[in-house]
Parts: sequence; C-alpha cells; structure tokens
Amino acid sequence: MQPSDLPLRHVLTAPTVPASVRLARQTAEMTFASWGIHAAHPTMGPALLILSELVTNSVRHAAALSPSLTVTFAAGDDTLAFAVHDRHPYHPGIVTAAGGSGGLATIAEFTADNRRHLCPAAGRRRRRQERVDQSPSGTSERAAMTIEWRYTTHQNLGVLSLAGFLGADAVHRFSGAIHWVLARGTGPVILDLTELRGWSAGGQLAVAQASRELTAEGRSLELAAIPADGSLVPDTTHPPIHVHTDLPTALAAHRHAGEQVREWCSDDWPGPHNTAVPGRI
Repeated sequence: MQPSDLPLRHVLTAPTVPASVRLARQTAEMTFASWGIHAAHPTMGPALLILSELVTNSVRHAAALSPSLTVTFAAGDDTLAFAVHDRHPYHPGIVTAAGGSGGLATIAEFTADNRRHLCPAAGRRRRRQERVDQSPSGTSERAAMTIEWRYTTHQNLGVLSLAGFLGADAVHRFSGAIHWVLARGTGPVILDLTELRGWSAGGQLAVAQASRELTAEGRSLELAAIPADGSLVPDTTHPPIHVHTDLPTALAAHRHAGEQVREWCSDDWPGPHNTAVPGRI
C-alpha cells in the first residue's frame, strides 16, 4: 500500500540539509498527533527511527544532486505510512535484512522484526545508498554536522559508538540509535565517544535523556572517552553515569561480557567492521 492510497495525507518539502532530519521528525509528531496518533503510541518510536534514517541518508548521499527532499505522511484505519523522496538519479531499491548492509538493511531488519513493511515508492526516485564522492562545496560541511553510529552486542553488554559531531542536527539520529539499542541486547550500554569530534550542550542533554530511557528499561548507561570540549552537562534528574577514560578501560570493567555477538552500523560508519560476526548487516 502506498501513502497515496490512504485517506489522510500531508506533504513536507525541505532542503537537503541536516536540520531537515529534526524538521521531519517534528512534522511527523505534529501531523500524526493531529490525526489521533500520539507520541505514546507503540508505533511512533519505530516510525520516527526509520524516518530519521531515511532523511539522514538523503541528506548525506543525495544533497549533491538534489537540493530538496519530500516527505509524505499518511494514515488510515490501522495503518501509518510515510515516504522519503529525493531527486538523485540512483534508485537503490529494497534491501533485505539478510542481504544488505548499512542503513537500509537496518531499517529492513527492524520492520521485519516488528511485523511492519518496507515498500518501494512507485514511480519515484528514492534516497541514494552509495557514497557520493564528487560533492559540491558545502556538502562535506553539512555532512560533518551529523553523526554515524555502530552498535555491537556482547553477552549482557552493549556498546554504542558514535562518530562525527553530536549537535542539534544529530540529536534525532542519536535518539533513533538509542531506540535501536533498546530493542536489542541486555545489560549495561557503553556509549563509546572515541570517534566523536565534539558535542553541543543539546547533544549532552540528549545523552542524559538516553540514560533515563535505558534506566526505565532496567539497563544503565556508561561513557567512554568523553570529548575534550567538556564533561557531561550537570543534570540532577538523570541517573548516575559512570565515566571511563577510554573504551578498553570500559570493556575491562565488564570482562565477563564475552565475545562480540552482533554488529549493526549506519551507512557511513568510518571505523572498522567485524565482518566475522554472524548477522552483521
């Protein structure tokens, strides 16, 4: 079923820049709420995660040839839908969780696990999955203001690694990664900031919020390798967050966690991948 088949529809056109990720999420929340689908509905968390990943990938991979993107929101009886379109000439098609890699496969796995459907948008160009190497001036600066992430699970331990800059333009993508973490793995979560260039006050507050969400699910958040631009913003409302000097020190504190079990990452994660781990996307 396409969004055009549903009775309730709203269309957002936005520039292909990082700030549009936040704009798309805010528009989704307001639009669906006006249709009676509120933020507390169990569908909204997964939907916003998928939306953030799709818009982020349009921003990262299509901005060179598509200065704007379009998000279509739709709903009907027992159905919530949205589609993200840009004008890049490459059409990546549908990726399966088992056969793909990067962000699209992450989305495919999430939809499969939650009995949701990822459908092609008929007759329209979808977001680009491959890296755009020849970028006009300004594209690399726009991409640099967001984050990439990798999540690995061990026995009763998770490690969420970030790269890039955790500022206002990246907070919603970080929130989506936290929802991914909450859906997979058990035990404490180490937030590895080794590859993070820096974070804004808003980014630090997002980390504090992640601590609250993990605690509510019986898990805890620990930090490894805080960026040199400052420590976590004091906030007496979030649970205590243990801070480790670096990732090896953090892992040593959980030496009984065992070997890495699975790995997921966003499309442009710059660090190494463990290709030997079964089920890596």
